Amino acid sequence: MRSWQSILFERYLIWRKTKQKFIDVQEMALFIEERRNEPAYELDEKFRVKHQITKNEWDGMLYYVLNENIDARKTIVYFHGGAYINDPLIFHWRYLVKLAERTQFRIIVPIYPKLPHFTHETLYEQLHTFYDMLCEKYEQPFIFMGDSAGGGIALAFAQDVMLQQKRCAEQVMLFSPWLDVSGEDPRYTEIEKIDPMLGLAGAQMLGKLWANTRDISHHLVSPLHGPLQNIGRITLFVGTGEMLLVDAHLLLEKAKKEGVDLIYFEYPKMNHVFPVFPIPEAKKVWKQLLPILLK
Repeated sequence: MRSWQSILFERYLIWRKTKQKFIDVQEMALFIEERRNEPAYELDEKFRVKHQITKNEWDGMLYYVLNENIDARKTIVYFHGGAYINDPLIFHWRYLVKLAERTQFRIIVPIYPKLPHFTHETLYEQLHTFYDMLCEKYEQPFIFMGDSAGGGIALAFAQDVMLQQKRCAEQVMLFSPWLDVSGEDPRYTEIEKIDPMLGLAGAQMLGKLWANTRDISHHLVSPLHGPLQNIGRITLFVGTGEMLLVDAHLLLEKAKKEGVDLIYFEYPKMNHVFPVFPIPEAKKVWKQLLPILLK
């Protein structure tokens, strides 16, 4: 049975009217213009100091590190979600603090280049030099992890690292990943009706901007179309109450066809990126997630 906390949180999402700009392209266009004038992101200083999160910069890109000064067995590179345009939420940071405590892994969080000032080309060019630096600095295995658009980045970057014959991730951990920005599958329109956060028209608009001049089916834009072999063990969590359930099903179908063992968890009636939210269902995810990460 679904928890009352998750129902209440869904009502909170509806109250915030997050979905409105995703179903109205004019509102999305206005939002994109507003984002042009937003100041550069920085994590709240009190929160950062309280949780001993270090602030760093690489080639003009801000990044934060949790558990920087411990002898960590593994390093997680976490790509936050936000539809390729938004910065991380406090929910992300609260989740990452718990992740750092429970795994005792080093966690690196890049505040990567985003719309409207940048597109995917800038992101991956910068990520590759950033990752080269990390590989020189840390000998331990890497885990690429992300939610929503950040899940798309985690998978796309894992694919590109393999294709460029660099040191591959040990694991790729995905929460509600955005894997096909075309939005062409007819199943999207049905599931969109019950999703309290996302809408198809606005997502497609952002996807086209993110692709820039590149074909929208390129793996760096829509990693659903990239290779799944030899990129690290893939785990995916998704809810049935979110539009990106379609992406999860498409990836599961592709993995089966290609003979790739995808560890897959589907939660009834859960919303987009529910594992990072303060609800009981997220506690169950921890019980499934930690043995996989710690293995």
